[in-house]
Amino acid sequence: MNNAHTLQSLDWDLIFNWLKSFIVTPVGIKEISNYKFVNSYQNVNLLYDILDQYSSLYKIYGRPPLVNFPEILPVLTFIDNGSIVDKEDFLLLKEYLSALADMKSYFAKIDFNSYPLLLKFNDFISFKREIARKTEATFTGEGDIKESATPELQRLSTMFQSKQLRARESSNTLLASKKFKKSIQDSYYTIRDGRYVLPVKKDFVGNVKGIVHGLSSTGQTAYFEPEELFSVNNELQSLKDEIKIEKIKILRELQKEISENIGVLLNLYNLMGELDFLNAKYQFSKNINGIRPELLKKSKRIELFNAKNPILIKKNSKVIGNDIYINQSKSALIISGPNAGGKTVFLKTTGLIFFLIYSGIYIPVDKGSKTYIPENVFAEIGDYQSIGEDNSTFSSHIEKCNYIYENISDGSLVLIDEIMLGTDQEEGSFLAQSLMEHYLEKGAMVIVTTHYTNIKILPYINKSFRNAKVEIDPYTFNPLYKMKYDEIGTSYPLAIAKLFKMEKKVILRAEEIKKESQSETGKAISQIAELSNKLQKKVRKLDEKIRDIENRKKILEEEYKIKKEDIKKKLSKEKDKIKKIIEERNSEIDELIKEFKEKQKTHLLANAKKIVKDFKFNEGVDKNKGEKLYQGDWVQHLALGFVGIVKDIRKSKVIINSEGREIIGRKEEFVKIKSPTDDKNQKFVFMTNQSNEINNRIDIRGKTSDIALAELEKVINSLVVDNFSGNIIIIHGHGTGVLKKTVREYLNNHPLVDSFRSGQIGEGGDGVTVVKI
Repeated sequence: MNNAHTLQSLDWDLIFNWLKSFIVTPVGIKEISNYKFVNSYQNVNLLYDILDQYSSLYKIYGRPPLVNFPEILPVLTFIDNGSIVDKEDFLLLKEYLSALADMKSYFAKIDFNSYPLLLKFNDFISFKREIARKTEATFTGEGDIKESATPELQRLSTMFQSKQLRARESSNTLLASKKFKKSIQDSYYTIRDGRYVLPVKKDFVGNVKGIVHGLSSTGQTAYFEPEELFSVNNELQSLKDEIKIEKIKILRELQKEISENIGVLLNLYNLMGELDFLNAKYQFSKNINGIRPELLKKSKRIELFNAKNPILIKKNSKVIGNDIYINQSKSALIISGPNAGGKTVFLKTTGLIFFLIYSGIYIPVDKGSKTYIPENVFAEIGDYQSIGEDNSTFSSHIEKCNYIYENISDGSLVLIDEIMLGTDQEEGSFLAQSLMEHYLEKGAMVIVTTHYTNIKILPYINKSFRNAKVEIDPYTFNPLYKMKYDEIGTSYPLAIAKLFKMEKKVILRAEEIKKESQSETGKAISQIAELSNKLQKKVRKLDEKIRDIENRKKILEEEYKIKKEDIKKKLSKEKDKIKKIIEERNSEIDELIKEFKEKQKTHLLANAKKIVKDFKFNEGVDKNKGEKLYQGDWVQHLALGFVGIVKDIRKSKVIINSEGREIIGRKEEFVKIKSPTDDKNQKFVFMTNQSNEINNRIDIRGKTSDIALAELEKVINSLVVDNFSGNIIIIHGHGTGVLKKTVREYLNNHPLVDSFRSGQIGEGGDGVTVVKI
């Protein structure tokens, strides 16, 4: 059924959108969007039988618990394909599974023996409610895994909380102890990298054993983890890892259970859409007070009582209805009457009612209504001419009517508004009569509206035609929107013009012309004949000119074709030349950019080295830069402050042993110092990272943009001097997003930065930026 133009003529989109407004679920939207009309007696009856049973079920058990859940088909498909889904996907599934659990409860109480055509919805009972319960018990409303999800996670969470309490108590005890009392910068503990630390003065760090987890923005406070907290911090970290593993295990076990039931979940997803669409049809039917008509299988006739336009029902509950009569012996209905009297509304009402029937929706008619089911409905209502196709209103009308003729078959219903309007009245009426007769020969039912007198008198000539008119108040000429059969309607153009307040002088002149025309009919006929002869001569001359123009047109088209090909070839050559020039210029630009970047990189690297060399970390360091280094000398790194013994010297680099770690650096980065055993009062700043790896993490959370960028610049310069080529992890958090944006703009223009990206889930997500230098 190709009904694009027909549906447009009938304003079906208004019906579709109203019906769509009753849809609740995303799969219901898919169901209604993919729906195809049915036009067979058997299929339409089946749809009505299903709607009848649903209506009965609804009245007894109430509305099914349809809810709007997120679109989860992609998640179900991923699971069905064996893909691993994440926590956010389970949160979507949680709402869908909850909806299925409610559906199971609803349909579990229904005796489907009374509703055999709805038996497929009994499949909701096959849903395992335990999946929904387990999902509900696993996740919080925000999508986090509950601590009570499993006994093991509960045990680990309890232990973790206990260790946290112990860590806080131990930290508070150390803050109040004599050992730290004088060195504490602030009387509180804090957490760095998941470990409890104390804020101590920077100079205090070398006096006790422990690890420094970073400095404050001013550089005066060190976040120090004393050895007394090592044990509890390690236990907390270990418990964190165990909790993480347990949560992953919970998700995998839950996905496994869902995967085992994926076939049921996919089937119920589609079933939810069918139920949603069925409920929407029922709700729509209620809103238009629709009923099920009697469908006629053998008799080809329409008897619809008090039929109302569903679009008008939505706008106004007090809609005037009309009877629609047509049968095989009187298979063409001709409707006449004044403009704005209701003729077009009658056609649209008829067409919309049958598309509601094709959808299995009750129709707005009175009881006792009956009808056959047209194989197809064709409507040509309104002016849909195409400017792009250079069609006039009349030629467009001809095309649509011809399309109908080529596609109708026995049992089709044809609705045409103002048939053959827009041309000579006499010839137009002849064409209209011929067209309708050929429609009837093909077995179609036809309803048309017209103002043509010759069409109005057809029922007196051909018994297959029947008249009907839209009534009008004889005193006020206001339309009554009621149909009266077997009578001819008058158009009343002058009266209607008065009703719509046309200029009085215009109407009076029209009435005069009408009288003159009626009294001089014979004279007018003679004048028309004379004019006709003159027009025939002009037509012959015009035909000759048209032939000359067409010949000239062919010559010009050939010339145009040749010139077009010539221009095309020239343009192609010019395009190749321009392309070659652009490629050469792009190559030159690339070289200039490369040269510029190299110069910028060299310049900034030199500045970075100078900054590192000039930076003073410790006033107690003896900066004898010019002294030559030998194996066994004690040295200190200028920028980072750690000390050690020279183990080996290789050209421009030295190998240092610092507290059991081997560190390689350039000679100019170290200065010779006195042995710690020679000078007991010498103070040294040791590296705070206890592993053999360079500390590549920087935490700038809570800092201003200027301070954060200054610290970041120092870190990048230091790592470049150390030939570091890995990733730097910048922790900036989420916050308002300003600090993250500032850092990434800075990195985007930094010559020493190769690339950067947001952190992955295991790295901290979008709260961190991972930089490659």
